[in-house]
Amino acid sequence: MAFRVLDSSAFYAGIPFSSNEPSYITSLIYNEIEHIKKDHDAVRILIETKRLTVCDPEHRFVIIANDAAKKSGDFPNLSDEDISSIALSLQLKGELVTDDFAISNVAKNLNICYSCNDKWHKKCCNLGVLLSWM
Repeated sequence: MAFRVLDSSAFYAGIPFSSNEPSYITSLIYNEIEHIKKDHDAVRILIETKRLTVCDPEHRFVIIANDAAKKSGDFPNLSDEDISSIALSLQLKGELVTDDFAISNVAKNLNICYSCNDKWHKKCCNLGVLLSWM
């Protein structure tokens, strides 16, 4: 089953609310986005209906993500939340959804498939081409 790892920008764009596709976030991302649509308990409902899972990456994947960010020069532009999303995508081999250039650059260097919000295109790492997504 295909799934995505979301950074906080995906929530601001409404991605998980308009899709039944299973998604993952880290606890750091959850802390960033738990206020979104809080009046409607939207994030809690996504979790209860199994459309969203909160999962943290293993430490070794965090180290790999940090090292890749340092190597690419993107490290100063990334938060712990960003690194956690990259690490979880790497660990789970899931598609990373972000609109952050630094995150997508590190993902590209780690050969992680990602979607970025330049009209939501998907970088298919196996084919090396951009595909329309939304």
